[in-house]
Amino acid sequence: MFTPDMIMDGNLGMIFLHDWIITLDLREGRGWIIRNPEARPAPKAALPSKSSP
Repeated sequence: MFTPDMIMDGNLGMIFLHDWIITLDLREGRGWIIRNPEARPAPKAALPSKSSP
């Protein structure tokens, strides 16, 4: 889908998306956002451990 007038302003990220429910109506150009009522504390981000060769 190509939308030349769409503004791409970064990545919301999984931690943000864990806590919010986002609905987009691309045809009408509108959106809704509400807090996720079932969200529990987000898991801590962890870097993968480096394995030895």
